[in-house]
Amino acid sequence: MEKVRRTPRRMLRMKETDMRPRGVDATPILSAVKGPTQRHYPPLRIEKPRTLTLHHRHEMVPLKSSTVSQVEGPCFSSPGLQLGRSFRAGWGREGTLLTLTTQRNAAVVNLRGSLKDLDSYLGGRESGDRSQCIVQRLRLTGGDQHASVSFRETVEGHLRIQLNHSLKKIEGKCPALSPATGLDALHAHCIQADTLSDSCPNEPYVTYCLQAWELCVALWGNLPELEDYSDNKHHTTNVRRNALSQWLEGVLSPLVKEEVATTLNRPNADRAQDEVHIPAVLSQLSGNLILDACNLLQDSNNFALVGSREINMDLWYMCSQASSITDALLKYEKAFDSPESSNRYAHPPDPLYFEGDGLQPETSSGRAVWDLCYHLLKLYSSRSHPLDQLLNPATHTSDPLDYRLCWLLFQVLTALGYTHLSDYSAALLHTSFASQLEGVGLWHWAVFVLLHLKNHPSRQAAVQDMIDRHVELSEDQEYREKEEFLVEKLNIPSSWIHRAKATLALAHNRYKDAAWYMINAGLWKESHQIIMKHIAADAIANENYKYLEDLLAALVPAERSGSIAGWSSTGQLLWDFLQLLKEMEGLSQQGVSYGYHLEGLRSKLMSLCPRINMLPCHSAKDRLCQSEIAQHVVHLVSRLVLVDTQGNVSSEVLARLVEQLPLPKDFARIELRHAIDYVDVFVPPDDMLEV
Repeated sequence: MEKVRRTPRRMLRMKETDMRPRGVDATPILSAVKGPTQRHYPPLRIEKPRTLTLHHRHEMVPLKSSTVSQVEGPCFSSPGLQLGRSFRAGWGREGTLLTLTTQRNAAVVNLRGSLKDLDSYLGGRESGDRSQCIVQRLRLTGGDQHASVSFRETVEGHLRIQLNHSLKKIEGKCPALSPATGLDALHAHCIQADTLSDSCPNEPYVTYCLQAWELCVALWGNLPELEDYSDNKHHTTNVRRNALSQWLEGVLSPLVKEEVATTLNRPNADRAQDEVHIPAVLSQLSGNLILDACNLLQDSNNFALVGSREINMDLWYMCSQASSITDALLKYEKAFDSPESSNRYAHPPDPLYFEGDGLQPETSSGRAVWDLCYHLLKLYSSRSHPLDQLLNPATHTSDPLDYRLCWLLFQVLTALGYTHLSDYSAALLHTSFASQLEGVGLWHWAVFVLLHLKNHPSRQAAVQDMIDRHVELSEDQEYREKEEFLVEKLNIPSSWIHRAKATLALAHNRYKDAAWYMINAGLWKESHQIIMKHIAADAIANENYKYLEDLLAALVPAERSGSIAGWSSTGQLLWDFLQLLKEMEGLSQQGVSYGYHLEGLRSKLMSLCPRINMLPCHSAKDRLCQSEIAQHVVHLVSRLVLVDTQGNVSSEVLARLVEQLPLPKDFARIELRHAIDYVDVFVPPDDMLEV
């Protein structure tokens, strides 16, 4: 008999006391139970739930007033508190920049603005601004968006000219382009600029580009006067000098005529002022340039100054007829660069957009920026003149992102033999212009520009990245023309385009398209993975055998399937299964004796059955696919027995094949019984049909 251990009453009282909540006045809701023995139950603790209403704050709390500011040191429990107010700005396609701003800032900025207003878009949150944070998408493009002529019109014709005068070669799989030597491209660009200037004569950028191309023709072009005297150095010098003189006259003669007419036709009331202006004009025309006369002309905005736009024509009157262009250029440099003010009578060659307000654009090295035409004259006079100064957009435009004229001039100068630009500066010029073209939608021309990069790995990576960003799966005619341009004109491998399309199709879960594009791109391993993971199971379940066979047919050759891991138990298994279906279908339609065909089918079935269990099954759909294949194989075995009138396939063989398949035992016996009903053989025992 087991002895019962009793608890003392004092301990029971302590336990009852301990069960009461401390610091809470709990009222018992159960009264004492009256009966033979009165018992006391501990009171129950009743807590009322607290209801809190969460209000969404439509404002951003300043950091000093927020809870995050009270966290001292790293917060290991919630690293998000440390990065909760940070934002990573990133560049996207077509020159877009994602930055963080506030609703108050976004409500006041313009949807279209100039580059000088960029600081207003990137100013960030100001003090007192508690509006919500939003992400803004800025699209930065070079070129004047308010010009009367479109960007495409100003650049596409020149790009086609450069394409027609380019040398093409293949390095590895990536094509490379370089400008063809000679002057044909230079003259073609000049003609194109002249045609564009006739269509929009009042566009400043177009007019300046024509002047730059005409200056290049005057300095390096094939002039008619040089055809019979190309070996005479003195004659060549005179011809170039006269050509440059005509170019300067064509630039400044309208201003000269207008100023002379204005000065000489003043009314009688202004004769006193004429006594000041006429000597200045005559001083300029006679070649006796003096600083006082130039200052007078400067104060009255007269014509004969080498100021903010072009080199003054009357410098030619300071040199003898035997002087060269270099001599005249040296005299001009002394005119604006002399340390003595008494010898300075000309302004420096400031860029076209410089308005003479005392400020000049500078490079990162602190060097002043001069006009593009001045740099061309310097390059003609000295072949070692730095090309990075000449090819700076600041030499002719206030837009630092506009590389149209710079890149085209670089190609022409390279064709003329000026190749002393560093690889880094050349790569920066190519990528900058390509980014500008991408920003205005001419990404296929941006690929053309990137093909001029010298470094092979960088060139291939840049081109593939550009294609990846802009490839489409649609059949839009405009896009198809761009794709044909890449393949036919630029010799871009079509496999690069298919690879990019496969990546895009995977991002949109279009697995059938992705597999097809991967096959066309030669990505055998990747296409096999897509087929087995996303396509094969559905194709088998829906009996879409022809589509699956067409996909696998591209992977069957040994040189392709040899690079696929586990091919024999995956793709090869499915291929053998589909071929068995096709052969059996054809065999049953012959209706004649087919002895040796049956022997071949029997060996293929015996090889296929044990491999079905090796088919990878990572999901329920894969297991369904495996079961469907096994059931079809059972049907094939049964049909093989039925058509075997010679008794070459016995029930023992049939049972041995079926027992290797992943099938339920009852299904296997039904299929076997269906076949055995037509042949006089014994039924195998159940243990032969165990799975």
